[in-house]
Amino acid sequence: MIDRETNTASAECMTPANLLRFDQEKVLKILEEDPANGLVFFKRLADILGNRLLHSYKMISTAAQTEVSPSFGQVMATTVSELEM
Repeated sequence: MIDRETNTASAECMTPANLLRFDQEKVLKILEEDPANGLVFFKRLADILGNRLLHSYKMISTAAQTEVSPSFGQVMATTVSELEM
């Protein structure tokens, strides 16, 4: 999101959505011109990313315990013999 020229991701909206696109250079210039708000911006960004990482970890660990994939709803194999079938 910051200091990258290209970001790749894919998503599918289940309902109509409005998306925003920001010019990276303009955003960084604004943040450099106002360091106090720049600090707030990066703290909040770090908080959001940290929470997403924790949420992903919890989903993965829960899926491993319940044997259900949270992304596709499919039952995951639990042994090597099941994988070979």
